[in-house]
Amino acid sequence: MEQTRIYLTGSLRTVSGMVRVLDEVDGIGLARPLCQQPYLCSTILSADGELDFAMSIDQRDFHLTAVAALVQVQQAGRGIGPIDLWSVRLLLHKKSAPEPA
Repeated sequence: MEQTRIYLTGSLRTVSGMVRVLDEVDGIGLARPLCQQPYLCSTILSADGELDFAMSIDQRDFHLTAVAALVQVQQAGRGIGPIDLWSVRLLLHKKSAPEPA
């Protein structure tokens, strides 16, 4: 098994986490984050600071994230930008904030 390659996919949401994992495995998978941001690899390579890939939907809900990724890929195939599931969290947070007294 000396020629076997090991890849890890899923749950990698920061660049520093990806770099740490690459000390132990041969490669990583970025499928869901790439559905959100097709040029993510270029962004990672050119970034000076830390990036966070957390989306607003529950990442533990496999079916929901699979459907979201499918919709994003379909939108990209139609030439429109994928629905932004990273900034939705900010909108939901602001909407649920209490009204000023």
